[in-house]
Amino acid sequence: MSEHDDKVIRPSHYEQFAIEPITFIMLNDLDFATGNSIKYLCRAGKKAYDGLSLADSALVDLAKAKRYIDMQVNKLKQQEITQDGTR
Repeated sequence: MSEHDDKVIRPSHYEQFAIEPITFIMLNDLDFATGNSIKYLCRAGKKAYDGLSLADSALVDLAKAKRYIDMQVNKLKQQEITQDGTR
């Protein structure tokens, strides 16, 4: 197995978990936004982006997770407005 394959099949930033986040997400049939939130929360502080420290990379991943959480909140709020026509 090549180094590239290792990064694709078993990324090092998920090695501390009993199962990878994608496995958890798929086994629990989670929607895209929820799954991405979990993925980014799990890897925050574990994966360094090019040119960023681990701490700054963690902030990026946490911001990404927050974005997907905010998207879910906005979706639910919009559904409430659509269902009862008020707000």
